[in-house]
Amino acid sequence: NYFTKEGFGALVARFGADVRVELSTPVRKILWDVPGVACVTDRGTIRAKAVIVTASPAVLAFEEIEFAPALPDTHFAAFF
Repeated sequence: NYFTKEGFGALVARFGADVRVELSTPVRKILWDVPGVACVTDRGTIRAKAVIVTASPAVLAFEEIEFAPALPDTHFAAFF
């Protein structure tokens, strides 16, 4: 909190104020062979320059999210 009067939480909230957020929208498939990346959800496809995947290793190991093309074996092995 030393660098912002309102606290770090206020700084993060202000930084993301213009970011659209959709809750309860699981990603079913991540296409990463297109320009940028496309995330297929139950509500449609979201396109972006990049994606940060924060799913648990178990979700990834059981392939609850499909990657196309498939992730390299070295990446997939890291989920176990």
